[in-house]
Amino acid sequence: FYLYIPPATYFADHPEFFSLGDGKRQADRHQLCLSNPELRTLFLGKLEAYIAASEAKAREAGLPPPVVYSVSQNDWHGQCQCEACQAVVQREGGAESGLLLDFVNELAAGIAERYPHVYIDPLAYQYTQQPPAAIRPRDNVIIRLCDTRSNATFPITAGENKEFRDHLLAWERIAANLRVWDYAVTYAKPQGLPYPSADTYGQDLRFYAEHRVEGVFTELEYPVTADVRDYKVWLLAK
Repeated sequence: FYLYIPPATYFADHPEFFSLGDGKRQADRHQLCLSNPELRTLFLGKLEAYIAASEAKAREAGLPPPVVYSVSQNDWHGQCQCEACQAVVQREGGAESGLLLDFVNELAAGIAERYPHVYIDPLAYQYTQQPPAAIRPRDNVIIRLCDTRSNATFPITAGENKEFRDHLLAWERIAANLRVWDYAVTYAKPQGLPYPSADTYGQDLRFYAEHRVEGVFTELEYPVTADVRDYKVWLLAK
């Protein structure tokens, strides 16, 4: 969110664009007020400008234009607690993903005519992993479901990972385009401890393929301290 609406630029004049928390508008490690109509108009303009600039840059380089643009929450909590935002959340069965999707769908509708080839790609991550009760993603929206709940030393089919499995099955029923953001490394300290997860890849990828997951991104960014990283990358590529 803050790549589009940086607090340093907007918070002083437009605190209403940012999350309400503890009775006041906040930007530090918070989110945006996604129900705000002026914010939505500004955000759509920013998105359209990014698309136009990216396509121009691709043409200059003789490359195909990008077709997927990320519109995702910041990598922390701090979601907006204002009455308007929480009314949407409650309408969607208490799922914060409903508010995110209400916002993203409006952006996706706004670009559909001018950029029919472009997809908007929100993360269903942390507090937005739970699917909404009623709203559905537009066909030009890709849901990228992150697995922050599972014990990755067990496959998705194991009882220990029921919560994420249920989320994936629920998103499968409502999303035309579904992808997974997976993890192959632990972020708990001390980092670099053995993390035996490679034996789950076959079961996980078969499950994803059987349930309309069209792509998997596996986060494994530590080249030295991660457990047998090169082997895992090779295996996933195969």
